[in-house]
Amino acid sequence: MVVHSDTKPFSCDRCSYTTARLGNLKTHSLVHSGKRPYSCNLCPYKATHISNLRLHKKSHTAQREHVCTVCDYRSSLASRLRQHMLIHSGEKPYQCGYCDYKTCMAGNLKQHMMVHTGIKPHKCDECDYRTAHPSNLNQHKKVHAKEKPYVCHACPFRTSKTSSLRRHITLKHESTWEEDVPRELDVPLLMGQHWLAI
Repeated sequence: MVVHSDTKPFSCDRCSYTTARLGNLKTHSLVHSGKRPYSCNLCPYKATHISNLRLHKKSHTAQREHVCTVCDYRSSLASRLRQHMLIHSGEKPYQCGYCDYKTCMAGNLKQHMMVHTGIKPHKCDECDYRTAHPSNLNQHKKVHAKEKPYVCHACPFRTSKTSSLRRHITLKHESTWEEDVPRELDVPLLMGQHWLAI
């Protein structure tokens, strides 16, 4: 049986992933397509594999009995707490094989590797835009939605990007972001979207 041997006859044509099972290759291909067919019915979370969704759902229902001794982080899974504790220890066991990048999170390294591989699995449904980072795709989609949540407090200027608002403030109002934006308007996260002014 192939599963119990070192033979991995199925390989991805877009990266170096290999596996002994065709089903694993099909699941892996979702990484490149950006498709996440499994959705949480309690929040916007989507997953490429049903097991990831099941694990995620525990975060909604299970008691978070695993508690960080340094901050107020809590988790329903001991493994997630162990991963979290690396943030406080400063330990970065995951290192890029191509550059000096190190991180305490395996997922961060996986995301970083796309810089070297050129893989951009997240694609816009309305144009040819592709990116390695889902947050970049979410930001890009605001262009199509004509959504402009970032507002200058000194004039009517609105934009879909914080970088555009920073540039606007610097060029039009001849001041810097830090001195010109009141702290109460510099809200980092509200209702799952980044807003600077309400």
